[in-house]
Amino acid sequence: MQSRAASPQDARQRIALAVLWMGGALISFTLVAIAGRAAARGADALQIAVWRTIIGFSILLVIVKAQGIQLSALGSKQPTLQLVRNIIHFTAQFSWLYALTRMTLAELTALEFTAPLWVALLA
Repeated sequence: MQSRAASPQDARQRIALAVLWMGGALISFTLVAIAGRAAARGADALQIAVWRTIIGFSILLVIVKAQGIQLSALGSKQPTLQLVRNIIHFTAQFSWLYALTRMTLAELTALEFTAPLWVALLA
């Protein structure tokens, strides 16, 4: 079975949709940084990270239940590896929130954009 080539109109629509998604991501990342900086005035980075994790997990549970997915279907075949991954993610989240309170947003953003370089070097 051959796949037909996408028409120029379809390609333009996909590009426009990608631009919208990237714009939305940029706005949401900016709002997270602003909200994190504002929250840091009343709480330390660890408290913010814990609450962010609890709220995010709660939202994830609601989405999973709304999709009709059983929680038992989400079990990991490698729970130790999953635990290590979660610890690394939480540590990175905490470090980002801590850095957010210690440097300017411009410096933090510049450091964040080096992530692909580190991934390529460590791959």
